[in-house]
Amino acid sequence: MASIFINDIQGTGIYAVPSNAAASATAKAGLAALLSGVANFTFKRTLLPISSNKSGTPYRRMNMFVDGISYLTKECPSAAETAAMLAAIEAALVADANITAIGTIDVSLFPAIDNSLWTLDYGSGSVTLFSPSDAVSGGAVYSGTQILSSAAMPVPWTDLDLSAYVGSNVARVWLVFTATANNSRIAVRRKGDTNDYRQLTLSTPNMQHTGIISASGTSAPITCMTDLNGVIQYIGAGQGDVTLNDYAVA
Repeated sequence: MASIFINDIQGTGIYAVPSNAAASATAKAGLAALLSGVANFTFKRTLLPISSNKSGTPYRRMNMFVDGISYLTKECPSAAETAAMLAAIEAALVADANITAIGTIDVSLFPAIDNSLWTLDYGSGSVTLFSPSDAVSGGAVYSGTQILSSAAMPVPWTDLDLSAYVGSNVARVWLVFTATANNSRIAVRRKGDTNDYRQLTLSTPNMQHTGIISASGTSAPITCMTDLNGVIQYIGAGQGDVTLNDYAVA
């Protein structure tokens, strides 16, 4: 969802700073009517907060909060569409003879997209979408994507490219190995690592790097770092599914 905040609306008549609830309701209704006339722009609700400052030079300012907006039927329009929307809103407001000036219009975008982040640069009007395959530094990102399905575990060590999910970055990946045959197992390592971490017997597993499965249908978590290009290597026995559960870009 998205919202806008129109700062410092100045005017005369019904758009003078209201001094009572009735005047506020009239100004709010008038502004809502102006916004309703903007082509391709819709909203769900409005508020009319009045800001005040009693220190220094006292002032009272009328602002408007517009929630649940959409433009061109989109709750999160593109950068170009956002710029066009703001220009249309400003034009509609200042076209009214009783509105003499408005301040800045701030936009907040909160898209309902799993594992995605938006940022908005108010100065340039640019909007950037970071998808799950982009480099996202910081906390872990949930993926839940199945990478391999009933795959035969290879010998020797074999590349497994995860860059489509974590980007061409160094990332910590948390995998889940689920056996689809009895006595299946897997070991993983960063590509370029020459240490042989595997322990492919059931009696003495290296639990840090190896998931040991004794029965089909059972699962084990396993984790390692990728190389600079988002690639790991794996080796094993039997067969199973591999799911990328979470990852965190270093």
